[in-house]
Amino acid sequence: MNEKINNWVIVAPEAPEWMRRIAKTLAEAGDDAHGAILAICGRAYTTVRGEAIDVMNVTAVIKSLADAVREQVGEKVGDVLLEMAIRGKEGKP
Repeated sequence: MNEKINNWVIVAPEAPEWMRRIAKTLAEAGDDAHGAILAICGRAYTTVRGEAIDVMNVTAVIKSLADAVREQVGEKVGDVLLEMAIRGKEGKP
């Protein structure tokens, strides 16, 4: 728990490492935390929820995701995939 906030961030001992990293990030956010965006990705679906976010939060998340995509598949392919995502298209470029 971060002493600056009145919330507990609890992760079960058997939780995977990615959950632990998220919990640590939430705890470290402290007073500056004001919103959350959650994406749950399955084989055939993606569900996104947002709570108390503004356009700058969304912009920051898109930039972070774009950096991750480019890192995984290269800059040119990443740019094409991101353009498709922004336009809401799925499938092959």
